[in-house]
Amino acid sequence: MPFSVVKIREKVLRIQKCLVMVGCIFSFFVITSGCYTEDVYLTTSEYLPYTTEHAENYGFCSEIVGTVIKKMNMNPIHKFYPWIRGQLNVRDGKVWATFPYSKNPEREREYWFSAQPLFVGRVSFFCCKDCLSENLRWNTLEDLKQYKIGGVRGYWYEGDFAKAGLAVEYTDHPEESLKKLYSGRIQLFPLNEIVGWYLIDRLFPGHKDRFCVLAKSYELSPSYLMVSKFYPNSERLLKRFDEAFRRLKESGGYRNILKKNGILYSEETY
Repeated sequence: MPFSVVKIREKVLRIQKCLVMVGCIFSFFVITSGCYTEDVYLTTSEYLPYTTEHAENYGFCSEIVGTVIKKMNMNPIHKFYPWIRGQLNVRDGKVWATFPYSKNPEREREYWFSAQPLFVGRVSFFCCKDCLSENLRWNTLEDLKQYKIGGVRGYWYEGDFAKAGLAVEYTDHPEESLKKLYSGRIQLFPLNEIVGWYLIDRLFPGHKDRFCVLAKSYELSPSYLMVSKFYPNSERLLKRFDEAFRRLKESGGYRNILKKNGILYSEETY
């Protein structure tokens, strides 16, 4: 009888050792194969070259966000919706976060934001040289009341333009507003300079010289990850995101993503 008990104990120990080895092998496989513990749902819209559904990694801003989330050992799932629809999905907790978004008091009441901006863009008024001069002087938005202004629905400046009493023709996409600018239907259109020149090259090849930006910029606009307050474990996820993003910048990985996508790094704007 004692002999049988010893034999049983030996078998149990062998089984336990095998289970430990299987667990180690499985853990190694998970880590090295790029498997992730949880899906994280994100939304954005077309904002070339920052975000686009039609490029590898969905544009360099999407690549930054996706890289950070993978460093959290999670799987980023990108969904492309019109800006307003995506924003509402985040507000209601159907999606964890959207990007890139600027802060304002109204948004900060309804959403959380990443600790650091994903990038800082220079926003300027684009115009056509045969319509207006790049040397046009203005100090406040009220100074632009006499001009036909273009804008994109859901962008941060809607409130500012309304307060200034500007008459604005809104579209759903910046490409539509640039086409209006080119045709003379509007005279000024505010847009991130990197986005604007990228789209002009794409939409009007050979006609880039027709466009210019006003000498005075509209603003430097930090753009963040905007996070739902109602998505499961949202606050915990945001803390992990902030830490992983900090590590990406310190390691040089952030700058490498910019370089790979042909974006010049600047201490002022990134």
